[in-house]
Parts: sequence; structure tokens; C-alpha cells
Amino acid sequence: MKISVIIAVYNAEQFLENAVKSAMEQSETGEVILAEDGSSDNSLAICRKLAAEYDKVKLIENPKGVNQGGGITRNRGLQNATLDYVTFLDADDYYLSGRFASAKELFANNNDIDGVYEAVGTNSLDALSLERHLQRVSNSMGKADPMLTTMDIKCPPDQLFEVLLKGEHGFFHFNGLTLKRTVFKKVPFLDEVNPVLGIGNDKDLFFRLAADAILIPGKLNEPVAMRNVYEGNATLSMYTSNERIRQLTYCRYLQNSNLFRIMLRKQYSKEANRLVFRQHLEFYNEYYISQTSFVYRKFLKIINVLIALVKDPVLFSKII
Repeated sequence: MKISVIIAVYNAEQFLENAVKSAMEQSETGEVILAEDGSSDNSLAICRKLAAEYDKVKLIENPKGVNQGGGITRNRGLQNATLDYVTFLDADDYYLSGRFASAKELFANNNDIDGVYEAVGTNSLDALSLERHLQRVSNSMGKADPMLTTMDIKCPPDQLFEVLLKGEHGFFHFNGLTLKRTVFKKVPFLDEVNPVLGIGNDKDLFFRLAADAILIPGKLNEPVAMRNVYEGNATLSMYTSNERIRQLTYCRYLQNSNLFRIMLRKQYSKEANRLVFRQHLEFYNEYYISQTSFVYRKFLKIINVLIALVKDPVLFSKII
């Protein structure tokens, strides 16, 4: 089993060498693709040094030289991957020893699967970042350990979409996902049409994989990789400005629209269908989101229900 490790790089000079070395230490790593995304720090120079130092490290420079976001950058890495298996690593994170041991065994024993998801740990670099991280995950249900990003149940592949949708048993992370490259014949790459989805393109892809691919759990109780949380970390800083909050709101609208389209063409329980539809209505469009009047929002929701039923008559049988 040989794997293409895709590392999207943006302003990660402090962590990049450790990330690459952690990938190179895995015997299954066949190539490391550094997809550089117009960094304003010294990351590009470090990428060039690593590509010159290691035969397995390939640098894909951003042709426009400006930051385009994680979705476009990871897609560029995927398009340049040459091996049968692909995985991801954030440039400021790192793999642990034996990262692919469980996944390798699962792929060998399950020819029909498309991917394996495993737990990712958290390494806090300062007390404030740890506090923010714990606050961010405090409302997550079904997670006994807030320092572990994981599913807390072993979920059958045909139930994974609904389990993720309800959000009661955790989630998974790019750093813990290993995929057959052929899965992208079933599931399109990360969204590039809507650049704002760069904020949440991981969850958007995960839901689409859960709906249309066969993913099974690997190690869920202990991490195979670690994510660093620190001041300036994108995940922790995304709630710090009104503009960022507005983008996140619009991102949720796009994600819920994608979930709604999946629900219309797949067979799920009516409970799951209703949940998708309710979320779809809550983030129906930017105009609806911007309204502050409770009464007017209720009125708009009724109108949006009628519009949805007229546009997609199959919806009635799915939610009633």
C-alpha cells in the first residue's frame, strides 16, 4: 500500500518541516505533495528546500501566487496525486508513528470500501488556545474526550450519513482520513464553485463521501495524528470578526443546500429527511438569514416551504 499525502500549505513556516517529516516517517508514504497557496511568510522557501531534500516530496506552486483557500489547494494536490491511495495532512499538524497501520489492514481485508476514518488528537500550544478549543467543542454531543476528534461509535457505512447529520456521535478530521483515489469518480472534489465553502469544505466533502461512498472506522479511541491549536490557528480564529461570522453563516447555507440535494436523491429515514429540510429552511437564502423580525422570518419560512414543495414534489413523500 503506497499513499499520496497531500499537504495544503499556507503560512505554516513554524510547523511545515515537522509535518513533512512525520509523513515521510510512515513506510506507506509513497509521495508527499506540497500544494502551496500563496503564503505571505517563508513557507514557499521551506517547501522548495524540502522538495530539493527529499525525492518523495513534490511541490505544486500556486500558479496565481495568491491565497485561494483550502478547497482549491487540496484539489490541486489531488489532481497531481499519482498513487492508488490519498490522504491529507494540515501543514501545521503531524502524523503519529504507525499512522496507516490500521487503515492498511482494513483496506487489505475489505476490497469494497472507499475509505477509512480514524481519530485525531489535539495538541495545545498555549493556555488561551486550549480554553478556546474547549469552548468550541463544549456543545458537541457524544464526545467523552474533547481533545479527540473522532466518532464515538463504529457506524455501518449505510448509516454514516444519518449519524453525521444528527451530530450526536462526533465527527472526523482530514488528518485521520485515508481514501482510495478512485472514490473521486463517485464523489466530486472539494467545492470550488463557492469559494466561501473553503471555511467548511471538509464537512461538505465528508457528508458527500458518507452519502455516496463506503467509509468504515479504523482506530477511534486513540489518535493516528495530532492537530495543533494555537493563537492564529484558523479553526480558533474563525469566530473573531463579524465578517468571518457572516461568511460562516453563508457557508452553512451552502452546506445545507448540498445536504438538501443529497436527501432528495437518496433513501433515508423521514426523521433524517425532516432534519435536513429544517436546516435547509433555517438557511434558505441570504435574504432570509438577514431578517431580524421573528414574525417576518416565520412568514418567510412558510413561503419557503411552499416554494420547496412546488419545486421538488418528491419532498412531500419524504417528510410526511
